[in-house]
Amino acid sequence: MIRLESEEGYKGKYRFEIDSAKSLITADYHYEDTSRFPARIKAAAIALCLEGFSGTFEISHDEGLLIIRQL
Repeated sequence: MIRLESEEGYKGKYRFEIDSAKSLITADYHYEDTSRFPARIKAAAIALCLEGFSGTFEISHDEGLLIIRQL
Protein backbone atom coordinates (compact mmCIF):
# COMPACT_ATOMS: atom_id res chain seq x y z
CA MET A 1 0.00 0.00 0.00
CA ILE A 2 1.40 3.38 -1.03
CA ARG A 3 -0.08 6.78 -0.11
CA LEU A 4 0.59 9.19 -2.99
CA GLU A 5 0.99 12.94 -2.50
CA SER A 6 -2.00 13.74 -4.69
CA GLU A 7 -5.44 12.15 -4.52
CA GLU A 8 -6.08 12.97 -8.18
CA GLY A 9 -6.24 10.43 -10.96
CA TYR A 10 -8.58 7.70 -12.14
CA LYS A 11 -9.74 5.19 -9.59
CA GLY A 12 -10.05 1.53 -10.41
CA LYS A 13 -8.76 -1.99 -9.93
CA TYR A 14 -6.90 -3.87 -12.66
CA ARG A 15 -5.37 -7.31 -13.02
CA PHE A 16 -1.98 -7.75 -14.71
CA GLU A 17 0.13 -10.64 -15.92
CA ILE A 18 3.79 -9.62 -15.72
CA ASP A 19 6.66 -11.55 -17.32
CA SER A 20 9.83 -9.67 -16.45
CA ALA A 21 12.04 -12.11 -18.39
CA LYS A 22 10.27 -11.05 -21.61
CA SER A 23 9.54 -7.46 -20.43
CA LEU A 24 5.87 -8.22 -21.13
CA ILE A 25 2.85 -6.82 -19.28
CA THR A 26 -0.75 -7.66 -20.15
CA ALA A 27 -3.70 -6.00 -18.47
CA ASP A 28 -7.30 -7.06 -18.01
CA TYR A 29 -8.74 -3.79 -19.29
CA HIS A 30 -12.04 -3.21 -21.06
CA TYR A 31 -12.88 0.40 -21.87
CA GLU A 32 -14.03 2.05 -25.08
CA ASP A 33 -11.22 4.63 -25.11
CA THR A 34 -7.95 2.72 -24.57
CA SER A 35 -6.03 6.00 -24.28
CA ARG A 36 -7.73 6.58 -20.89
CA PHE A 37 -5.80 3.86 -19.03
CA PRO A 38 -4.85 5.14 -15.53
CA ALA A 39 -1.25 6.42 -15.63
CA ARG A 40 -0.52 5.70 -11.96
CA ILE A 41 -1.59 2.09 -12.29
CA LYS A 42 0.35 1.71 -15.54
CA ALA A 43 3.48 3.16 -13.89
CA ALA A 44 3.16 0.72 -10.98
CA ALA A 45 2.94 -2.26 -13.36
CA ILE A 46 5.96 -1.07 -15.34
CA ALA A 47 7.94 -0.56 -12.11
CA LEU A 48 7.14 -4.12 -11.00
CA CYS A 49 8.33 -5.48 -14.35
CA LEU A 50 11.53 -3.39 -14.35
CA GLU A 51 12.32 -4.57 -10.80
CA GLY A 52 12.10 -8.20 -11.94
CA PHE A 53 8.71 -9.21 -10.54
CA SER A 54 6.68 -11.77 -12.48
CA GLY A 55 3.25 -13.27 -11.97
CA THR A 56 -0.32 -12.08 -11.59
CA PHE A 57 -0.93 -8.81 -9.78
CA GLU A 58 -3.90 -6.67 -8.87
CA ILE A 59 -3.20 -2.94 -8.77
CA SER A 60 -5.79 -0.46 -7.57
CA HIS A 61 -5.97 3.28 -6.99
CA ASP A 62 -8.55 5.34 -5.11
CA GLU A 63 -8.11 8.85 -3.69
CA GLY A 64 -4.30 8.70 -3.64
CA LEU A 65 -4.02 5.20 -2.19
CA LEU A 66 -2.23 2.76 -4.51
CA ILE A 67 -2.50 -0.92 -3.56
CA ILE A 68 -0.47 -3.69 -5.22
CA ARG A 69 -1.34 -7.32 -4.46
CA GLN A 70 0.26 -10.42 -5.90
CA LEU A 71 -2.41 -13.00 -6.72
